[in-house]
Amino acid sequence: MLILKVFKDKTDKLWLGTNGGGISTYNQMQLKVNHGLFNYDNPSQAVYAFAETSDGVTWFTTDDGKLNKIDNNGQISQEKIKNDIPISHLLVDETDNFWLKTEQTTPSSPGKLYYYQTDVGKLVEHSGWANKSTHNDFSNLVLADGKMWFIDEDKVFTSFDLNSSTVNEHTQDLLNTFTAIEYDNSDKIWLSTPDNQILYYTISTNKFSNIVFNIPEKFC
Repeated sequence: MLILKVFKDKTDKLWLGTNGGGISTYNQMQLKVNHGLFNYDNPSQAVYAFAETSDGVTWFTTDDGKLNKIDNNGQISQEKIKNDIPISHLLVDETDNFWLKTEQTTPSSPGKLYYYQTDVGKLVEHSGWANKSTHNDFSNLVLADGKMWFIDEDKVFTSFDLNSSTVNEHTQDLLNTFTAIEYDNSDKIWLSTPDNQILYYTISTNKFSNIVFNIPEKFC
C-alpha cells in the first residue's frame, strides 16, 4: 500500500489516501493509525485529493474521476458527476462549492477545470482554463483571491484569473523560477526556489518577501 495523499482537517485529524488500500486516519494524540477505516464502492481505486467543507464533511476524489464525501457519521456517498478522468486537485471555495481539476490527458494539455455546485449537483467546465492555462500536474494548485495560483512547466510562479481567464507570471529581480507552492490561508503564498530558499508572496500587495530562510543542503 502506497500513501498518495495526506490531508489534515479542522480537528487536526490526518487522512491518508492510498493507491488501492482505501482511506486510513491518523490520531495525533494517540499516535495511532486506523487502517482502512472507511470503505467505498471500489476500494481498489487510488485516492487523489481531499477537501473539507465548513460543516466538517470530508470529500475525496479517486482515479476513476469520482467525487465522494464522508459525513460526520463515517457514511460515504458519491456525487453524480459526468466525469471519468482522474481528479488530481480538489479545492473548496468560501461558499462550500468546489473547483475540480482533472489530470492531463496529453503533455501539452493543462487538464480540465470544473466548478461543482454542491447544493444543486451541477458541474460546469471552465472553458478558459483549457485554452489559456499553463498548469502542469507536477504543481500544487492554490485557490485564493479569485485566482488559481501554481508553478508552470517552466517553473514560473503563475496566476489564472477565474473571471477574466487572464494568465499572469509573477517574478522579482533574479527570482524567476520556483519549485513548490503552498498557501497559508491568510494573505501569503509560500514558495521554494531551486536553490532551496524559502520566501513568500503577499497577495494583497503583489510583492515578494526577502528570503525567509535557506534549507541546509544536508536536508535536501
